Amino acid sequence: MEIEEVKTNAMEEEKEGHLLSDEAKWLIVFYKKHNFSNKETAFIVGRECQRPSISHQTVKSIWSRYQARNTVNNLWSDKGRPKILREDDMEALIEYFDNNPEKSVTNAKTSLGLSASRETINRALQEKGLNVYRAPKNFI
Repeated sequence: MEIEEVKTNAMEEEKEGHLLSDEAKWLIVFYKKHNFSNKETAFIVGRECQRPSISHQTVKSIWSRYQARNTVNNLWSDKGRPKILREDDMEALIEYFDNNPEKSVTNAKTSLGLSASRETINRALQEKGLNVYRAPKNFI
């Protein structure tokens, strides 16, 4: 049990450790405003934030973001990408396949007017416990 906790904590630190803190980003802005080069800024900020290295490309990216938007915040959310299939879409899919088990996912997608890809729908149905399979071809 203790070993798992240690691994979990180490993984969390590793996950959080690859992103620059807001403090480091604002330090980059500070040094760039004082006409330091990207390489100089990377070296100084890396040393001040006790990071092994910050690339000059990272400095360039953060400085460009600051100049364009007047902020260093990321545009993406901490919650991740929103799901393309809502819960009511999933309920409609399940009901569709309960009534039409011989139909394909492509038919369901067209009938229900879903914008998700066939692969996404397959994956979502498998997560809900439905068996997804390729229908056998009819030989005459």
